[in-house]
Amino acid sequence: MHHSTRARKQYSVGIIGLGNIAQGFDEPTDGLIRTHLKAFLRHPAFVIRALHDLNPEHSSHVLNRWGIKNQGIESNADAVLQCDVVCICTPDFTHAELVVNALAGATQVVVCEKPLALTMEQVGIIECAVKQYGRSLLVNYSRRFVPQFRAVADNIQAKEFGELLSIRAKYYGGLLHIGSHILDLLQWFVGGTISVLQGAIINHTKRIQEPQISSTFFDDSYSFGARISTPIGECSFVMEGYESKFAQPFCIEMVFENRMILIEEKNGTRLSQCIPKENILYPGYYEYESVTEGVIDPSISMQTMVNDVYTILTNDRNVYPYHSIEETKMLIELYQSITSL
Repeated sequence: MHHSTRARKQYSVGIIGLGNIAQGFDEPTDGLIRTHLKAFLRHPAFVIRALHDLNPEHSSHVLNRWGIKNQGIESNADAVLQCDVVCICTPDFTHAELVVNALAGATQVVVCEKPLALTMEQVGIIECAVKQYGRSLLVNYSRRFVPQFRAVADNIQAKEFGELLSIRAKYYGGLLHIGSHILDLLQWFVGGTISVLQGAIINHTKRIQEPQISSTFFDDSYSFGARISTPIGECSFVMEGYESKFAQPFCIEMVFENRMILIEEKNGTRLSQCIPKENILYPGYYEYESVTEGVIDPSISMQTMVNDVYTILTNDRNVYPYHSIEETKMLIELYQSITSL
């Protein structure tokens, strides 16, 4: 019996910058998906059409490494900007200009690595470009694409955990580069603007590096303590920045009246929820006992992000709210408030 089939439309993908988050963290043959290239390669609705890196030899190496050298993939920036989806995986200081160029091209969806911009002026330019060209823009704050984190955000915003008492966090690799993961996650969890009421910087570590010759450029790290105001109440906020590569990329502890949320990066993201329980040795005092603990599937954030891109392109349904231009403004305002303590 003859079966007629209709071919699914494939959307073209172009990637600018071919470092670790673009493809280097992944292996072509295993089952993990942690990078843009592998996530789009594994989705049947997308095809890689163009790749670009400032180092042509590296571009050739990437094509060989992933076994796609003979698939007609172009290796120049102009070809990338003609794709349906453009992924920007370059150093932080290049993001704003490349995002604007991509929005002005033929692309329908731009996916940019975090942070989207470094200054309010850059955000304003990007916002104008989004409105002018009518494109969709996603920022890869990867925890936003994890279903377990989406559930926690809903719980917190519904005030199911009671009063917010304190936040403690640690990070490695620049307050904007890695620390912005924490700031964005917290803004998302509490459902809006975080304002610094008072506080002090404990330590400021300058990162002296030439961004023009290093793809691992990070910004300065700050350790600070502050009193903050959020849409769900005021609390203390202590955040420590490290330059040691032996530190975890980041760790967050949020203490509520009847719940503690602990997020750790230990060979994958671990999410724990703990409830207060009376201390057996010291009656009248309480400690937190874990009630749910699990390791997040390391592939889920990239897979969900690509699925969301597909949903935007096909207009099947609304996607879960992702990091917006307004949230970038809020994040930079928070960053400026912290660094001016």
